[in-house]
Amino acid sequence: LGFDSLADYRNIPSDFGASIGRYANRIAQGRIEIDGETIQLPQNNYGHCLHGGPEGWQYQMYEANQIDGTTLELTRFSPDYLLSIFGAKLPK
Repeated sequence: LGFDSLADYRNIPSDFGASIGRYANRIAQGRIEIDGETIQLPQNNYGHCLHGGPEGWQYQMYEANQIDGTTLELTRFSPDYLLSIFGAKLPK
């Protein structure tokens, strides 16, 4: 289940098989409120922000570490204030 090449994942717009982050699903009108401050996120899905927007984690490159024959660990650094969202992350 998926594309046949890395190039297909880069060239065909899709969230198919994606590693979603910082958040999954839609944020209505791309607006959130944190500590009384309204933050406008990019709107990439019919006026809403879907799966982190047009530069969500599903569109980023990860470092890969083969743990064993069945386990692949993917790591990437997401800087503080990326897309105006607070908190640096190092997801695995």
